[in-house]
Amino acid sequence: MKKSLLTVFVLTVISVSTLAQSIGSKFPNMEDKTIDNELLTTKKLKGKVVFYNFYFAFCQPCIAEKEGLKELYETYASDDVLFVSITFDNSEIIKQFQTTHGMRFKAISISLNEIARRFGVRQFPVNFLVGADGTIVMKKDGIESTDTANQEILAEFSPVIQSELQKLVSKK
Repeated sequence: MKKSLLTVFVLTVISVSTLAQSIGSKFPNMEDKTIDNELLTTKKLKGKVVFYNFYFAFCQPCIAEKEGLKELYETYASDDVLFVSITFDNSEIIKQFQTTHGMRFKAISISLNEIARRFGVRQFPVNFLVGADGTIVMKKDGIESTDTANQEILAEFSPVIQSELQKLVSKK
């Protein structure tokens, strides 16, 4: 009986966590410091379009998509569009990874357990685009192919970022 209740509880927690990270739901609350000691909070991010990239440095699919992510950043990063990477790597590894791959995302380091618990991320890479109202407007789990990862990222996220920017501009 105890084993059945535990199984039901675990499955419920996993289901709720996964559902909480679906398109149309609110992105989880944040209050985290970047590796540069900048505090990022849900309140501070409200009114901005935010691209979140969950990765780790030795993940080959994560590395495969970095050129596409870098191009998204170079095209859209502004006061209205922020790019944040979240990883369980330590700050030294993150800085080395950023230098090697030319990445300039704001970077947050938290434990793998925290990533799974708070964001429902259990595989890598995972990318979210969150609208100015804090709602998830796009989510991409993994990549189709390491050969086309960069093109996938650009083709899938660029039009959605443009659409979110248009909504933001029309409200100003």
